[in-house]
Parts: sequence; structure tokens; C-alpha cells
Amino acid sequence: MSTILIAVFVAGIALTIILSRMGRSDEIARWRFLAYKACSIYLLISIGLEGGTKVGEQGLMAVLDTGIISIVVSTIIFFIAYTLLTRFTQFSDQTRISWAAHQGSVSVGTYAAAIAIFTESGIAVNPLSAAWLVLMEVPAIIVGLIFLSRTGNSSGGFKKLLFDRSILIMTGMLIVGYFFGSATKDFWQPIFDGTAFYVVLSFFLFEMGRKAGKYIKKLGQDSLPIIGFGLVFPLLFGSLGLAICALYGLPMNDVAMFGVLFASASYVLATAVMESVCSEKAAVALSLTASLGVTLPFNLLVGIRLYQWVAVHLTAETEASTYISFAMLGIVALITFIAFSPFGLLGGVERTVNAEANGGD
Repeated sequence: MSTILIAVFVAGIALTIILSRMGRSDEIARWRFLAYKACSIYLLISIGLEGGTKVGEQGLMAVLDTGIISIVVSTIIFFIAYTLLTRFTQFSDQTRISWAAHQGSVSVGTYAAAIAIFTESGIAVNPLSAAWLVLMEVPAIIVGLIFLSRTGNSSGGFKKLLFDRSILIMTGMLIVGYFFGSATKDFWQPIFDGTAFYVVLSFFLFEMGRKAGKYIKKLGQDSLPIIGFGLVFPLLFGSLGLAICALYGLPMNDVAMFGVLFASASYVLATAVMESVCSEKAAVALSLTASLGVTLPFNLLVGIRLYQWVAVHLTAETEASTYISFAMLGIVALITFIAFSPFGLLGGVERTVNAEANGGD
């Protein structure tokens, strides 16, 4: 089934590019747009209910330690991404903040695809991961808004974040699942499980492929930094999450899912919030190009299975696996240290970029 999901995602990308080469418009029909929104709501409800029910069965303390890991590492990811972009690119400050916020947040589509791939591989997905998903969506965006507040008003962004549809639905379903999930499970589980879930996810990924294709078309010779960091970031932050969780002693399935979540990048919530506060339209356009055009396809085609494979070896309970985990953390720390060198962020170098040359419309 996971092969079919990846195939429909690739088909969506290919269709968009082919239509573009033929000179045909790729404007989405209203019924398709409504169906896509309905599918996204379905997935949010399904994930939220499962996670809330599991939290209700195990108690809030069951998600306390992993919840703290989710929040802390998501925040760290923002700072590392911002530092690396400052050290090694000439993007404007708003672009670096927006991109770091996108990278520090998470992708619901990547998470849903990981559920399907892990399940097919015989890996039991922890329903508590739905709570991690919610907790990881917000911290990097909040830090980004704080950074942006240095040069302008970010109150509109906080309002957008507070009343975002996906946050409200996921949080609401977690609460409903927590209090009523166990008692009503026989009613809602058949609706949000099995074949129905995969059919909805297939259409959702097809439309995501169509959207990704639009941003892939924007990539050209002057987009090497976007492609480079769009590939490096998921590998770097996926490694960070895998190593931390393996050293903490989490089971393999949880380590693999954390690797997926930390490697993913937002393309919905972070985009909506940053668009409401960034005065540079190109800043958000570039961030979305990297997230949808590079990071999302990489994670779906290669990343998810790669993080799963690494998680298996990191949790093998051997001396070598511990050394590998520390080595992965060391690599991330070394790269960050280089970025913090006197010639980078601490040197106070002001970097600017021509907005049109870097993704502006």
C-alpha cells in the first residue's frame, strides 16, 4: 500500500509538470479544492482521536517526557536552521526566520504517510505521536514571531496561530479522544481506520504532489541553496531527533517516528502565520518552495524509510549503536559550532538578498 501512496504522490508531481510543459493551466477545480480540504480535516480528526484516546487510556504523564522532547528539540531546530542560513547564505533576515520556522514545525502529510509506511512494515505506530505532532507544530513558529517582532508587529501572526484551523481541530480531537475516545471507539474507529483512511490519504497525497510540482517548477540554476538546504535540513534534524530519542531509551517505533517528525517541514501552518507578518512576499515563497518542492518529496520518497532503517540500528542495544548515536549528535554540534564561528552569526554580518532573484513573484 505504501508503494501506491508514493506512486500517487509522484503522479501528482508529474502531472503538474507535464501540464506546465504543454502550456495548460493547472488551476484547481472548486470540487477538488473542497475535496482536498475535506481529506485534510478527515486526517486531522482521525489522528487526533487516536492520539487523544491513547492519552486517556495511559494518562497525561505518559506523554510528559516525550512532549518535553518535542517542544525543546523543535525550538533548537529553529535556532540551528536560522544560524546555518545566516552563516552560509545571503538570504534576507525575514527569509531566514520564515524558513527556520517552517523547518522547526512539522508536516501532517509526512506524518500520515509515515503511519502507512510503518504499519505496512510491521512497525506499531504509537498513537501518542499525535500529541507530539501538535506540540511540535507551534514552538518554532512562536520563536520566529518573536524574532520578527524586533523589526515590526507580529501580533497578527500570534492571532493567526491561535485560531488556525488545523491546530483547533487536532487539539479539539485530542481533548474529545481523551475524555470520550475509549467509550465511543467502536463507533468512530471503523470510519477512521483501514481502507477508508488509505483512500483518503491517497487523494490527499495526490493533491500534495500537484502542489509540490508547482514549487518544483520554480527551482532553477539560481536555486542551489534552496535545493541544498532543503535536502540537508531533513537529514540533519532527522539525525538529531533519532540520536536524542535513541539515547533517551525510547523504543524503535517511537525513535523512527520522532526522526520523521523532526525531519519534516511545515507547509500549512507556518506558511499561513508567516504570510500574515512578513512584509517580504518572497521570504515566505522561498520557504514554501523549500518545504514543498524539496523537503516533502525527499522525505516521502527516501527519508521515511531511511529514518526507519537508522532507528532499527540505533536501538539495537549494542555498544556500537550508542557510539553511532553520539557521533550523530557530534556531527550536528560541529556543524552548528562552525556556523556560530566569528565569521558567521556572532560576527554581525548583515546579509541581504534581492527578493525577485530568490523566489519573488
